[in-house]
Amino acid sequence: MLADKSKLKLQTNGTRLKALLTGALFACSALIGALTIGEAAAKADAPSAVSTNWQQIVNDFHHLRQTLRRLRGLAGDLLGEFNRTQLQILEYEDYLAKYVDGTEKYSEQLYPYGFQNIGNTDVQQGPPLPPRRKWVDHYMDQLQDIVAFVRTDTKDAISLLPQSVSDQLKDRINTLTSQAGEICESYDELRTFTKADMYDNSQIKAKSRALADDAQLLDQSIRQLLRDLKPYFRNK
Repeated sequence: MLADKSKLKLQTNGTRLKALLTGALFACSALIGALTIGEAAAKADAPSAVSTNWQQIVNDFHHLRQTLRRLRGLAGDLLGEFNRTQLQILEYEDYLAKYVDGTEKYSEQLYPYGFQNIGNTDVQQGPPLPPRRKWVDHYMDQLQDIVAFVRTDTKDAISLLPQSVSDQLKDRINTLTSQAGEICESYDELRTFTKADMYDNSQIKAKSRALADDAQLLDQSIRQLLRDLKPYFRNK
């Protein structure tokens, strides 16, 4: 009697387990079917693969060019730190108009003798001021991040480009890679000079300009590459 009850209980549990497994299998099949239908619908609504790829490439290179603009701006800020001078304020009203109110213009009251007198009353640049290390370090830290972004963003953007391109386009792609490397090298050289105990102003100015020039060259190469790629994608 006890054996019969155990057998019946085992059969009941087996039936329940089979029902659960069958239900789970049906639910999984339904889910897979729903995903398949959803993927098909998405593919039907999505633009062509070439068009989507082109859009992604344009977006990635567009954001890379924005990063390069920030790099040039920071290089200019660093250069400005080494070009600071003390103001020689010869006419306070002129100083207010030029640097405070932003309303600098010819005035009969300020310049009663005409334009030839402007040079005698204008705000002039005085003796040079020493660069402030805290600002130099601040700009260099920001440049370090931006240069790293340029390196990774260039690699990511290039990875989206098609493999089967003309030799001319391959040369342009290699140029992009080389120019991104030159930006890193220029930054490393600049970093060496800005970490010294005594600043070599002339070297730091030259390296700052070189870094900005490298970024400008890479930006020009990106624009040319995009021009060359457009007909390629149109013909696919």
